[in-house]
Amino acid sequence: MFLKDLINEYQIYIDTSALMNVEKLKEFIDKNETSYYFRNKIIILANVHQELMDLSTHKNKNKSTKASRALELIKNSCLFDIKNEYKRKIKPFADPKILSTLIENKEKQKQILITFDNKLANAIYDINKFECLYQINNIKVMKFNDFGELIEYSSVKKPNEKSQLNSINAFDYIEMVFLVLIIISTIIILTINSRMIINIFIGFLFLSIFIEFLLMLKRIINKTRKH
Repeated sequence: MFLKDLINEYQIYIDTSALMNVEKLKEFIDKNETSYYFRNKIIILANVHQELMDLSTHKNKNKSTKASRALELIKNSCLFDIKNEYKRKIKPFADPKILSTLIENKEKQKQILITFDNKLANAIYDINKFECLYQINNIKVMKFNDFGELIEYSSVKKPNEKSQLNSINAFDYIEMVFLVLIIISTIIILTINSRMIINIFIGFLFLSIFIEFLLMLKRIINKTRKH
């Protein structure tokens, strides 16, 4: 979608990660600025602008170059409304301000955030999921493509999303091994008549039960620490 297809229906915000993507930002500006004649503009919050200014003096040359270029692009473009707040000191941490602004205006209007930040996109999807029961306007998350268009930010994976196999830790494997030993020992004790062999496997059985108990105790302690 091009900006003209969205700007009248949505209040659009942009974050630092999208502005730092200077090649796609320039393509977006070039494609949309020539046909832009709407009153509404893309909002750059003061915290985002401050974060960009701080990055322009970053010791990392690549970051400082991108930030300086982004500042130049938005300054010379008619697409953006930079919300500078000169009367008070602005904290450079933009994400909390973006989220609070979007949540505050959620009931009043439809909103879009342009971002390349996976964590921020996840946070917004979580907000949408939590509030979907109340039929409040969902916040759209979008990004630039290579052709100056806005597309849905769909390739989001939760940081805590892991496969069931990967979530099994070393203690789970050890516990499974000793559970198998307990079962085998019990079967052998019940089926073999030799007193010596029975005594050996009774020893294995009690050792396995003791280790299983220790593993369960450690699991309980770990859960208590997390809470």
